[in-house]
Amino acid sequence: MMNLEKVNNFKFLLISVVLILIGYSINLIGWNIGTITIAYFGLGLFFLGIISFIILLFLALIKIVNRI
Repeated sequence: MMNLEKVNNFKFLLISVVLILIGYSINLIGWNIGTITIAYFGLGLFFLGIISFIILLFLALIKIVNRI
């Protein structure tokens, strides 16, 4: 059987990386078009992805500390 915890962490990592890439792309498109709303929406997705990635790193750090 697969370890469900590893699958959930992998999905969380994948979602955070996808959010970072999509947010950055939308941000660039918004600045090129000149629409500040689209640019801010892209920045929001970008920072949401970064925050979720940082949360994942803290969860991994907590697991490592608990094993020691």
